[in-house]
Amino acid sequence: METEDKCSLAAYCDTVSQLTNCHRVDSERWQCQCETSNPNRTYQIEGAHGLQACALTAGLCSVKESELGEESCEGNETPSAGSCAAELTCARQIELDFPVDARAWLVQFGSASCEAVESGTSFACHCSSGTKAADYDLLVDGDGPVCRPLLEFCMSGATPDFDGDKECWLTNDSANDEGCQRAEMCAAPMPLTDDVSLAKAEARYATCSPRAGGGADCYCSVGDSSFSFQLPDAPNAASCASSILNCDAAAVIQATGAASCEPTSLTAFTESCEENLTCLQAATVDGRAIVAEGRLVLACARAEPGEPWWCSCASDQKTARFQLGAANLSAWQACGQAPAGCLEQLDMHLGPYGEFVPPPDPLQ
Repeated sequence: METEDKCSLAAYCDTVSQLTNCHRVDSERWQCQCETSNPNRTYQIEGAHGLQACALTAGLCSVKESELGEESCEGNETPSAGSCAAELTCARQIELDFPVDARAWLVQFGSASCEAVESGTSFACHCSSGTKAADYDLLVDGDGPVCRPLLEFCMSGATPDFDGDKECWLTNDSANDEGCQRAEMCAAPMPLTDDVSLAKAEARYATCSPRAGGGADCYCSVGDSSFSFQLPDAPNAASCASSILNCDAAAVIQATGAASCEPTSLTAFTESCEENLTCLQAATVDGRAIVAEGRLVLACARAEPGEPWWCSCASDQKTARFQLGAANLSAWQACGQAPAGCLEQLDMHLGPYGEFVPPPDPLQ
């Protein structure tokens, strides 16, 4: 098939079926692809038009990259104080081994854009090359973002390495009579240049408010995880500075007392029941004294009246199942006695938690 601006061609090359298509990109060049072999490659042809370009591409579909010339790139970038955008076209000329008055290149296109997240420091970026796209954060030590190093990395196809030391920087800090708040961004940067680093930045946050009777009710979060706890002293700026560290993945949390739990909801049926409880437990985080708040979820059931009760419980990702016995208990009474058995079977989770795992089926 051929029109003034497009062509497609099906052919056999050494018994291999090839399907190619091309379209005109300017007055001299046609842009072509192989649909069957190396479909992710894009070629540009100069000196051949229409079906000639499609036929030439059919012969290029199996060219090995090791046989290609040096890569050269051309592009543009539009930086500003709070954003940047860049486009890049890289080409490697193909040495044609059959007589034709034309030239061919294997080409790759890429684009990247960044927008400020935290002014002057962190930028949210998107880059794409061919059929691949990715989102990254860019850390910049300068006046604004520079998209070109990010784009070159994305087009290289390399895998980022974020195993370096984590760095955190303050984005908000406030304290008054009503409590304190603190927000930070943290990342393990991967340098691309002296001034630009690739990262997967993660926000973390802490807040504390005065607690009735003294002390402070506090909360910290990082990503999708959160952790609530109590501090012995009234809140101030130092409270949030230490509280935000309680959600650090490297924090060492140790229980210093037994957990005590109070129900927040209980639903009872004829032969089953479900209960949610909030638990408090004295603990330390890297040596700092707190009272940790946790959650316990449990369920009890029995196969039929007169049979013993079985219960299961969950605290974050920890689960346990045990026989409560006491066949003469009602469902309401079974869930009333079950928390003590749960705490004998598992330790309450201490520290940040995300979405809870539900308790297992008590009867299985």
